[in-house]
Amino acid sequence: MDYIRFVNSRDIREYLYEKKYCLSGEQKLFLIDKCYRIPLEERLIALESLLAAPDETVTIRHPDFFKKQPKDGDKNELESLHGLTIGILENYRTLIKILKTEEPESYYELSILEKGSSEFYSSARFPSFDAAIKGYQQEYQDDNGNSVAVVQLSKYYFSGTKDLRGNIADKYVKAFFDSNLKLMHIYDNECLPQERFFYTTDKLLIYLPMPFRRGDILVNSKDSVYAGHTKGFNYDYEPGEPFVADYFIPDEKVSRGIDASDINCCCFYFDRFCQYHLTSEVNIHNYDLEYYRKPLSGKERFLRIYGMKLRNESSVSDEALLIASEYCRTLEIQKELKQQMSWLYSGVEYYFHDDNGKDNMVYERLFEPEDDLQLMYLNDSIKIWLDDERDAPDGYIQCHSVNETINTIQFYEKYSVAIVELNLDHDLGVYAKDGGDAIKLIDWLCMRETFYKIVLHTANPVGRANMQRTIDRYWPSDEED
Repeated sequence: MDYIRFVNSRDIREYLYEKKYCLSGEQKLFLIDKCYRIPLEERLIALESLLAAPDETVTIRHPDFFKKQPKDGDKNELESLHGLTIGILENYRTLIKILKTEEPESYYELSILEKGSSEFYSSARFPSFDAAIKGYQQEYQDDNGNSVAVVQLSKYYFSGTKDLRGNIADKYVKAFFDSNLKLMHIYDNECLPQERFFYTTDKLLIYLPMPFRRGDILVNSKDSVYAGHTKGFNYDYEPGEPFVADYFIPDEKVSRGIDASDINCCCFYFDRFCQYHLTSEVNIHNYDLEYYRKPLSGKERFLRIYGMKLRNESSVSDEALLIASEYCRTLEIQKELKQQMSWLYSGVEYYFHDDNGKDNMVYERLFEPEDDLQLMYLNDSIKIWLDDERDAPDGYIQCHSVNETINTIQFYEKYSVAIVELNLDHDLGVYAKDGGDAIKLIDWLCMRETFYKIVLHTANPVGRANMQRTIDRYWPSDEED
């Protein structure tokens, strides 16, 4: 079974595939449990497949999760991978049963996350699971759920229960479905018996290699909404907004942290008041993070400059960084700040100047990563032309082969330049030796779930039909990437 597919981040998945990375049983269990993009039914089958492999030991580092008192001086405890997997499977099955069972002193609340929105809103309350499902179907059957991104169904109890510390805690089960009511994720608070507290991957500290480095502009995977995460950081973070990564925990030596709550990154982002903060934690794991693929505009442009500063301290002066940050914090005084920026080096001044000359510029060469100053001249978005003979029209970047196009896409993704169109030929002549004909590019995009807009200009009717057939089958009609 391919367990790497359970990584939520498309970029980390691709990186692990390229490295031919071999996952341990502990890593497989963690990724399956923390996956939100694949329906729960498939994940339960994957968990069962772990039991068919030889048993392993997993390391528990947090004393709160020790099942027995360790010896003096012990800093961790070993458990059976099979035992933990069986316990997690039973927890999921029990939660599904609790969710569907009508009980006294409980009620169901239906909440909807609409496409393009960042907040769930409560739709209605129901006395039973079946009534809630029927209510959703009646309310949204007219548009076939086309306006719905996520359905959250919560079972609440009127009275709470005592947690492990003796405090009264709310008691509920929350389940998340797609618009077709396929169960994606489920969790509880104080519904499972306390002895089942130990069957959780939250007590594991997992390290996975990632393609990201300090200064990269990232965003949370959109699939995290199936876990109820519409915000990645604290309350002031604007959902779906990019941020600049500073460092990640744990490192390759797994030398920091004791459990899953320590799998996080320190990063720079803007809150809703146009101010900036450094945060030490995110609400979802590093392995959900992806390169930001949309245009950087307004105050977001500062992220590229700050990312350069993180990569190379000398690439941006402190004075330039200060002026740029003040500019982004107070957009209302934009004209005044532009006048003050005349004493800065031309790079920062030019980057914030939205004239037609910059908007029409297309940089065709892919400069080296250490050439940080050049990153400020990147456009916010680009279009790519793949053809072995015909020259690219104005406003397009020319590529001649599939592999050259893949390298170009990966480069601009890494620096958060939006790819708004791929205009493709089919037959690539002698360049077909470098990755095949253009349909191979479509296959690659489909495999990594990167559904950029595609326009076909090929004169080959058979090739065009084959390419269009793949696009019609796999490309979502409302994809926002």
